[in-house]
Amino acid sequence: MKTIRLIAILFSFFFLLNVQAQKRNKQVLLKIDDNEITVDEFLKAYNKSNNNNIDYPTTTINDYLDLYINYRLKVIEAKSLKMDTISRLKEELDGYAKKLAEPYLFDQKINNDLLNEAYQRLLIDVRVSHILIACAENANPSDTLKAYQKIIDLKKRAINNESFEQLAAQYSDDLSARDQTDDKGRIIKKGNAGDLGYFSVFDMVYPFENAAYGTSLGSVSDPIRTRFGYHLVKTTDRHEALGNVSVAHLFLANNTTINDQNSQKDKIFEIYKRLNQGENFEKLVFDYSEDRTTKTNKGILPTLGANQMVPSFYLAIFSIDNIGGYSEPIQTPYGWHIIKLIERNRYGSFEDEKNVLTNELIKDSRSQISKTAKLNRFKNELGIKLFSKAKDELFSVIDSSILNGNWDLSRAKGFNQNLLKIGKQYKTQFDFAEYINNNQVNNSSPNLMLLYDKLYHDFVNMVCEQYFYDHLTDTQPEYSEIMEEYRNGVLLFELMEEKIWKKSMSDEKELNEFFNQNQLKYSDSEFKEVKGLVISDYQRYLEDNWIKELKNKYSISINKKALSPIL
Repeated sequence: MKTIRLIAILFSFFFLLNVQAQKRNKQVLLKIDDNEITVDEFLKAYNKSNNNNIDYPTTTINDYLDLYINYRLKVIEAKSLKMDTISRLKEELDGYAKKLAEPYLFDQKINNDLLNEAYQRLLIDVRVSHILIACAENANPSDTLKAYQKIIDLKKRAINNESFEQLAAQYSDDLSARDQTDDKGRIIKKGNAGDLGYFSVFDMVYPFENAAYGTSLGSVSDPIRTRFGYHLVKTTDRHEALGNVSVAHLFLANNTTINDQNSQKDKIFEIYKRLNQGENFEKLVFDYSEDRTTKTNKGILPTLGANQMVPSFYLAIFSIDNIGGYSEPIQTPYGWHIIKLIERNRYGSFEDEKNVLTNELIKDSRSQISKTAKLNRFKNELGIKLFSKAKDELFSVIDSSILNGNWDLSRAKGFNQNLLKIGKQYKTQFDFAEYINNNQVNNSSPNLMLLYDKLYHDFVNMVCEQYFYDHLTDTQPEYSEIMEEYRNGVLLFELMEEKIWKKSMSDEKELNEFFNQNQLKYSDSEFKEVKGLVISDYQRYLEDNWIKELKNKYSISINKKALSPIL
């Protein structure tokens, strides 16, 4: 149903913006009861309709005027029936409004800069190692300082020629860096010594990605903070981007004993020898591969990107010169592989990749940079006023129960002083208290003031953002026009469904009578044979009669003087 409604809404866009530049003409062309439509408003709809109407690209003004009057009559009728007050429709419209408003809440220049940066990074894969000292985002200052001092000490040791890999294995809180052992101390999984392999743009959190691309080859970054804690990043390789590849492999798993491992190595090289002697790769895969998920499908793996394979596998693909070629045997932590290259899709131009990158950017945390910049500018333009004394007073009723999500809103009863002012709107202490009550969660931070300040910061931003949305129609005419068309489209759909579509689909008796009265039109066919066509004709019949009723119900006047110059 939502899909059908969206189609109706999109159809209503035929009555929207004019893509041709025109002089504004505020003369009233059409009046339906008390609703006035200007020449400019009508011409926008007319030109938009013609530009989108491929089948009938030259509809005359007079022909279109009648269609437009019908459209406006339906919208006016929907409003007179109070359909714009239906809570279900209001919720739907609010959702559309939020989606439509989102682009306005981002700084376009910053977005473009981030997009260009993302494209340049897309073309280069980087390989990095890291050391992590864990520190929660909301850790108290003493724990944060302790973690920072530890990472600073490790940085000093790394630049004084201690092995970065050994430091990672010994001190990193990323447990994949160290060997995993059984209860007898035997290594059951080799650690990666901090090596994260190759990755590209959007594969890591933005601060980490910045460090990886911004640190010179072989160097160690300054400490960087992410939601996981503090990191040192060492960039160990930069490589032309692999892109997306389709490969097949013949796989022999690692075994536990040295003798078994040597046996697997001898076996894979024997298979490789037979491959070079002309034996079929797919046949050898079927006979010998130990990857049960791919051996019956010619060894083909899912499409892979840089961050989906270990470094030795990644580099082996680059050693294959041609599609259909294969690598020498290579060993990974999982076993031995011979890799066959099936397809490689390299990245295209900026324009080719722009849409995909834009979608990734919107989902990524870095988009907040653009949003924060726009919001801060908006705050400055409006001159937001914060009442710090009121904020401090409310803190007196905040206690440690908020840390486990059990703070009681009733404690803020009577706190009604103004907390902030934006435009002509005020928010009180109790408004903030309600926000706290609705957003308190179990929190590992023991620092009450830090949590309170964060909630306050988020509350102020939420209020500003909502104010921005609420007043967007005042500051952005094109948004106002599009929202009006959304609204009209939703109302039109609801009304048509009630007056025409439901009736034509459910009233079998009326439908049969219509068929019998017009049977000559259907060449004496059986009703069941032409039921779809009958329903379509019946809907048109119902709509024509309904339009006549509306034209009798509402007064319509056309300003001939305003119409004449545009004919």
